[in-house]
Amino acid sequence: MSLTPEQKTARLTERINSNREEIKRLERQKAQTKRAERNHRLIVSAATIEAVASERGYGQFEIGESTARKMAEAYFDSLEGRDRMASPPTEGLGPQ
Repeated sequence: MSLTPEQKTARLTERINSNREEIKRLERQKAQTKRAERNHRLIVSAATIEAVASERGYGQFEIGESTARKMAEAYFDSLEGRDRMASPPTEGLGPQ
């Protein structure tokens, strides 16, 4: 015996809702995975900085938020300084 149109509609609706729930679950899982990967990269980066500090004789060095900020600012300042040195001088805008 075949399904009535109402039964077919009900089954299709169930399948659609099930697919929506699965899509939402997969999207949450993707976001969690992305967060976990980022956290892992941050941990590895901090461990690398501490390892280099230890190699250079700073055995008790631990990276913290304020130290990381200072290091990042110094790094990006050096990049900006290098970029300024590499760009050709602009006529009329330099020191007189």
